[in-house]
Amino acid sequence: MAAKKYQMPLYYENKAMEYGKKYGLKQNEVSPGWDDEIDAFRHAFMQAYITANSGAGNAKFLGDAYEKIGDIMHSQPSGERNMDLWNNAIGREIGEEVKNETSHFRHLTTQEMFEDMIAEKIYNRMKNGEMITTIKDLRDFETSPYNGRIYTREEIGSMPPDEYEINKKLIDKALSRGDVMSEKDVKNVVQSGGAVYVKGYKRSDGIQVKGYYRRK
Repeated sequence: MAAKKYQMPLYYENKAMEYGKKYGLKQNEVSPGWDDEIDAFRHAFMQAYITANSGAGNAKFLGDAYEKIGDIMHSQPSGERNMDLWNNAIGREIGEEVKNETSHFRHLTTQEMFEDMIAEKIYNRMKNGEMITTIKDLRDFETSPYNGRIYTREEIGSMPPDEYEINKKLIDKALSRGDVMSEKDVKNVVQSGGAVYVKGYKRSDGIQVKGYYRRK
């Protein structure tokens, strides 16, 4: 989302800057805190915090609302929207993790401890390359496991080595969710109403997206 147009609640802005200094996160030289590691952290932190406290549904509703504001009122570039949605989804995963891990002792956890747990998980995801920290990143939210993406074994087997390397972490994540299956099996899931096939399309930034299967 563009820095000069609108911002998240100041609380999340401040937390992103606070932990950004702690972890030495990189900032965009032209517009510091936007389309960079600070931006990615801010989105993930907001979604993780709300998910852990109020549920993933509420977090997603608010996160999607911010993106719609950017799309409708400010002509948000598709690369920015893609980056935000990707990091929002990771934030919700982290929020669920923290909620589960603290379910039996949350009342003994201070606000600072709670926030530090979230921040450390986000930083680790960022170090592992799981988050998108620049709009130049070609990974697409729409075709990711975060959006219900299903990979077929035939598709993976025919991937060139460089394409497989780019998608390896996403394939591993889909595999952990049971979303890697044979072409025959995925067609059965489609027939039963559990998934759909999305035709290939070209994004507004010119990137061509291949057709893929996605869970409803």
